[in-house]
Amino acid sequence: MVKNKRWGKKFIDKRDHKAYQAQLLKQYEIYLDLDWVDSWDHELIEMNKGKKGAPFKYPNLMIEWQALLVEKFSTRGAESLTRKLEGFGLIPKCNDHATIHRRVLKMDLKFKIPKGVELHEGTDGSGFKMTNSGEYFQDKYGKAKRKYARVIITASKDDILDVDVVVNEKGSLSEPQAAKNILLQLSKKEVT
Repeated sequence: MVKNKRWGKKFIDKRDHKAYQAQLLKQYEIYLDLDWVDSWDHELIEMNKGKKGAPFKYPNLMIEWQALLVEKFSTRGAESLTRKLEGFGLIPKCNDHATIHRRVLKMDLKFKIPKGVELHEGTDGSGFKMTNSGEYFQDKYGKAKRKYARVIITASKDDILDVDVVVNEKGSLSEPQAAKNILLQLSKKEVT
């Protein structure tokens, strides 16, 4: 039997597999980053200085950690995992899912865009009605004003770069226009 000759150059894998594996594992360490446990008392003292009304019972770093959990699970899931920390004696007390929800909603979300790296981003939008009444009810009785919301999300492989929410606004940006504006903003921030 005649042996066929391989076409093209032989692929030589030059990747450092140990470093790549470490990089993949590192991205999940954020879910178990419990450095905030050691600063619990100090952070609460700082947060409650000069505060009027009921004092804070849970530090902001704990809420930020729970916000990461809410992204993957839910507020009840974040509560359950936090209860486990309380059960192991790592934290003095656990908050409930309603407190987690309320504090996460009050957080000021900021997106950090990496500089000087190649970025592959995409933009997608979705629209939905904000009322339960049907079209017939709205046309026939005119009691409910039609409310629509449109959400345009721009994201890279790993991060959300921008979120645009529009409610009943005529003349708002279309998806291609929103994508063009985001690309212009990113180009000004030295992202290639």
